[in-house]
Amino acid sequence: MRDQMLQRARWRRFAAFPTIAAGLAVVAMTVPADAIGAAASPQSAQPVADHGDHDSHRHDWPSAGYDLADTHFNPNEHRIKPGNVAGLAPRWTFTTGGSVSATPTVVDGSVYVPDWGGNLNAVDARTGQARWTKKISDYTGEPGDISRVSPAYWDGEIVTGDGVGGRPVTLGADVFAVDARTGAKR
Repeated sequence: MRDQMLQRARWRRFAAFPTIAAGLAVVAMTVPADAIGAAASPQSAQPVADHGDHDSHRHDWPSAGYDLADTHFNPNEHRIKPGNVAGLAPRWTFTTGGSVSATPTVVDGSVYVPDWGGNLNAVDARTGQARWTKKISDYTGEPGDISRVSPAYWDGEIVTGDGVGGRPVTLGADVFAVDARTGAKR
């Protein structure tokens, strides 16, 4: 009985992820255009661990939990408040190749997110237009491979992985880096 209850609890947590990710994606899309920051080179963004004074990158979200402490809190965000959240509306939408269960990464005006269709997408945060879309299988060599993990940004690279490919889970996953500007494997 206890094992059945634990199994149901695990399923409920898993089932909530797409809804949470979709909500975060909507918030990312509704931030005012002037709050996204200049479209600087991805190499100029601050690393994940840095919380120093980096005003030009104050709206970046460089990893799933925002920072290494996984706080899900950006101390520099002051535009979205309880008093104005009801007035938010989507600025744009982007059609992915499948469902999204990862938290998008936002750096230097680009949104990076994988989808269950097997793509890694880079989207212009101001316009919603694709900067590039690449197949996860092109990075890993596994036909039909996908990623459901949230990418992280570091020093001009998007670091992500697969893990739900056609091979048994006991064989592990691939972690790889791609050029944030072009999507080319590093």
